[in-house]
Amino acid sequence: MAVLPKWALPERRRSYALTAALAGVSILLLVFGIGLIVGESGQKKGTFTPDARLDVTGENGAVASDVELCSQKGVEILRKGGNAADAAVTVALCIGSINSQSSGIGGGGHILIRTPNGTVVEIDCRETAPKGAHKHMFDKNPKLSLFGGLAVGVPGELAGLDTLYTMFGSGNIEWADLVEPVAEINELGFEMDESAFTYLPLIEKYQDFYFENGGWGWLFPDNKTSSHPSLIKRPNLAKTLRLIAQGGARVFYDPEGPIAPHLARTAQWAHGIITTEDIANYKVEIRTPLNTTFMGRVVHTTPNPTSGPAMISGLRLIEQLLTESSADLSPVDTQRLIETMKWMAAARSELGDPLYVDNPRATEITTQEWADEVIRNISDSHTLPSWRDYKPAYQNNDPHGTAHFSIVDKDGFAVAMTTTVNTPFGSLLADPVTGIILNNEMDDFSQPTTDNFFELVPSIYNYIEAGKRPLSSMCPTIIINDGKLELVIGAAGGSRILTAVFEGIVRIYGYNLSLLEAVCFPRLHHQLLPEEVSAEFGMPDSVLKSLSRKGHKHTRDVPRSVMNGIYIDEDRTLHAVSDYYRKGGKGAAY
Repeated sequence: MAVLPKWALPERRRSYALTAALAGVSILLLVFGIGLIVGESGQKKGTFTPDARLDVTGENGAVASDVELCSQKGVEILRKGGNAADAAVTVALCIGSINSQSSGIGGGGHILIRTPNGTVVEIDCRETAPKGAHKHMFDKNPKLSLFGGLAVGVPGELAGLDTLYTMFGSGNIEWADLVEPVAEINELGFEMDESAFTYLPLIEKYQDFYFENGGWGWLFPDNKTSSHPSLIKRPNLAKTLRLIAQGGARVFYDPEGPIAPHLARTAQWAHGIITTEDIANYKVEIRTPLNTTFMGRVVHTTPNPTSGPAMISGLRLIEQLLTESSADLSPVDTQRLIETMKWMAAARSELGDPLYVDNPRATEITTQEWADEVIRNISDSHTLPSWRDYKPAYQNNDPHGTAHFSIVDKDGFAVAMTTTVNTPFGSLLADPVTGIILNNEMDDFSQPTTDNFFELVPSIYNYIEAGKRPLSSMCPTIIINDGKLELVIGAAGGSRILTAVFEGIVRIYGYNLSLLEAVCFPRLHHQLLPEEVSAEFGMPDSVLKSLSRKGHKHTRDVPRSVMNGIYIDEDRTLHAVSDYYRKGGKGAAY
C-alpha cells in the first residue's frame, strides 16, 4: 500500500502538515547555501587571494571536480590508457556516490564532448516526465513536486554515460573496469562531503516515514540520528554498481531486471506514478551544440532545453561592452555585467524542450540582431525601472543540487558534464534495495497556478507533458582558440549556474584573470526576479555602493554556485581548478 509522510496526507491534517513541510523546504534551501561553505575550518567563501596550490597542473591529462578522490580516480583511468570519455564514467559515478546530495544514477544531466578531431556533440541525459504525468498533477498539493514519489522523473544519467562510453570511449578499458573502482569505494567506505551532513535534519524531520522505508540506513549508522560517522559505506549501492559493471546500463533499464522494478516500487510506495515501462523507454537525445565567437575564440555550449542559448546571448552582448581598459569589479564594467545578466535571464525565459515547444524566440535570442537591439537599452548610469522592462516571457524553477566536472586527456579530448538529482538528496527517497537516491526533477517544470518557492511565475514553455524534459540551468561550455582546445568549464547551483559560467568566461577573457582567480573570486548574480543583485560574502562594499547609485537593490549571500574548469595555456600545460573555497573540491592532473 502506498504511503506518504504525515505532512502530505489529505483531509484536515494536511494544512498543519503542509506548514511543517514548507518549514522543511525553508530548512533545505537555507542549508543548501550554508552547506556549500561550511567545513572543518569554519565558514568558507570566495577569496581574492586563492592558494596557488589549488591550480593543479599537468601535461597529459586533468580532471576538475567537486571531490578530490573522484578527480584522482579519473586521472587513474587516463593513466591506464583511457580517454576523457572513459574517465567521465568513473568520475560521474564517484561523485554521485560521495556527494549523493548533488547527483547520482537516480538523476540526469547534460554532457558536452569535443573530440581530438574537433567534433563537438551534446548527450542530453536529462530526466523525463513519466507517461502518466500532466501539467495539472500538482494542482492540489504543489509541494509534492519536491518530496515523495510524485516528484520523481525518469533517470537518465546512466544512459548518458553508457552512450558516452559506446560512442566515444577509447576501447582500451572495459566498462566493468570503469565502474568497479566506484563499487569498491562504496563497499569499503569514504568520507562524505561536509556539506552533506547539513541536510540530514530535513531527513530526520520525517524519519519515521523514511526509516519505515529503510533506504537511509547507510547514512544513519545508529539508525535514527546523524552521528556524523567518519566513514560512510553504501553496500547496497556497491552491489548495484557491480550488477551494472557486469551487465552494462541495460541492467538498469530492464523492466524485469534487478533495478528498475525496485525504483518504480519505491516511487509508487510514496504515491509516485513512474513505472518500469517509463524506465525501459528512456532514451538519450544526441544534440548539435550551439556555438558563437567571443574575444577571438569559438565557444561551444549546450542547446535548448539547457541555458546554453542564454549564455550565447550574454556573450554577444558583453563583447560589445568590453574595452581595452575593462577590469573586474570596476564601476562601469560591473554595471555592464549585471545588466547583461538581467537580459540573459530574460532570454532564458524563452526556452523549453524543443521537441515539445515551437518558440521562434528561442533561436532569436542567440542572434547578433537580438544583441544589437538589446545593447541600446543598456546604460552605464542606471538600471531599467522594472524587471518587466527586460521583456521576459517567464521565470522558471530553480534547481539546487547538481555537480559539474571537466576532463581533458593527452589528445585534447574534452568532456564537460553537469548532472543532478535536483534539490539536495532529490525526492528524499532512497531505494532500500538498490541504494539509489531518486531525483525530484519534476519540480523543474512549471506549474500552471503556482509560483515556485522564489515567487517566480510559471512558463507556458515549461509545463509538464509526458516524456518532456524540464528546462535546465546547465550550460557546460568548451572554448577553442585558433583550432586548439583552451577552456572546459561548467558549474552547479541552480539559476546561478548560468551567471557563474558567464562571469567566469568574462573574467578570463574580458578582464584577463587566470582560471584560478575566475573560479575563486567572489561572484555577482542577477536573475531579474527577485529584483536584486546577489553578491557573495567577500565582495567589496565599494562595488555594492556603486551598484546602488545606479538603481540596483542588492543583498549579500552565501555562495550558491560551484564552478570547476580546465584551462590549457600556450605551452599546452593543463590547469585543473576546482571550487575549493565553496565546496572543498580539488583537481588532479599528471
